[in-house]
Amino acid sequence: MKKVMRKPHLLKPGDTIEIVSPSSPFERSRFLSSVDDLESRGYHLKYHKSVFDKKEYLAGSDVLRRKSLVKALGRTSTQALFFTRGGFGMMRLFHPQDIKIKNLPVKIIMGMSDHTPLLNKLAWTHKMVTIHGPVIAGSLFEGLSGKQKESLFAQLSTEKEKVVEKDLQVIRSGNAKGILWGGNLTMLQSSLATPLDIPWDRGVLFLEEVNENPYRIDRMFCQLALAGKLSRLSGLLLGDFSDASGAIISSSFLKSMVQRYLPKGIPVVSNIKVGHEHMDHLLPIGGQVEIRKQGKMLVISSLVEKK
Repeated sequence: MKKVMRKPHLLKPGDTIEIVSPSSPFERSRFLSSVDDLESRGYHLKYHKSVFDKKEYLAGSDVLRRKSLVKALGRTSTQALFFTRGGFGMMRLFHPQDIKIKNLPVKIIMGMSDHTPLLNKLAWTHKMVTIHGPVIAGSLFEGLSGKQKESLFAQLSTEKEKVVEKDLQVIRSGNAKGILWGGNLTMLQSSLATPLDIPWDRGVLFLEEVNENPYRIDRMFCQLALAGKLSRLSGLLLGDFSDASGAIISSSFLKSMVQRYLPKGIPVVSNIKVGHEHMDHLLPIGGQVEIRKQGKMLVISSLVEKK
């Protein structure tokens, strides 16, 4: 892949973070607690009262959520865009038409889970790095310690790459580097053969999943393989995987998926502490990552750059 990906500018005190709610509704108290946390770090917060809307299992109507998202993406007066919660609803905003924004300003756009297709699509279409990271009104962000939050925000405010060696498990040894794509497995599977589907050729793929039993994970891996999405990867990174009871999916099961569906020679590293259970690192969708030391080291390129 020869695309030159643009990075957003690093986040600093005084910058404005806009918050929108394109997916499921959330607990107001959790949201307000996170707003207080962000303001205490010196950031200005911008959000419309419509973030609190509810319509069945969605955070308001499709029309309103789409309008809020498009405006926020195109706004040049803000430096970052965060989301309240995942769940479901983002993909509905692309029906019956694609979300097209000319000259999308490069800013920090951070989300996960339901936002996976959007992060990948924006990175691919606009040649920019988006960020796989926590939503602010979810239980994950609320449960992070002060030290963990400091570590995450440090990644948003420095040009330094991040080196990860702790806890990594090598499923298939080897070295690789490339553009990082991916996120939630279910959402990537749901994107196949839609306008949100993008090529991953020669890229490094990151996958995580929560509350899915092994046979469903097997089925999703199988569909990705049959669709030709796994055959030309440079490497595979696996984050949190848990079943419907909340139990951690065993590394032996994940290894069986790799052996069954990935061609030989593609290095695979698991136990990346990223997903619905952990968020030790932010990941640059559309940014460079490198698997070194035969899988015992992961180097994450900087998410941001100075103006």
